[in-house]
Amino acid sequence: LGGVGSANKLDDYEEGTWTPNLTDGSGNSLAQAGQTGHYTKIGNMVYVMFALALSSTSGAGNGLLIGGLPFTVRNVSHGSGEPSGGILTFANNLQSTDFGSGVILRANNASAHLEMKYTPGGAQTSIGGTNLNTSNLSSSTYMTGSCWYSV
Repeated sequence: LGGVGSANKLDDYEEGTWTPNLTDGSGNSLAQAGQTGHYTKIGNMVYVMFALALSSTSGAGNGLLIGGLPFTVRNVSHGSGEPSGGILTFANNLQSTDFGSGVILRANNASAHLEMKYTPGGAQTSIGGTNLNTSNLSSSTYMTGSCWYSV
């Protein structure tokens, strides 16, 4: 990184895999036909990518989460929101719902999961204020996404 001072030294870089698990807010899992995840950690920042394929939507309810993050999310907030960012980059076989500008992923403070939220088209009072629920998915939904967060 240049220089000779310790402030210029990159001393924490890691790559690896993790197993994402789609659950509801009560911890009930959806049956998944496949799931993969990769991460890169640089200092206190983690970038995760994942793919999930469902085989059933039974057994879980509302407020879907992607659990199993490789590192616990730092307990820090700015105002009323956690400083993280992510999005579903692809999804197929969703039920007919107006997802507005897409599904966002938010890393919850002091947790190991991502909330899945969206803003219905035309609703501008809060961004990402509506939970993605099992009623929004089908038994053959496939989704990919990514998110960054602080540890």
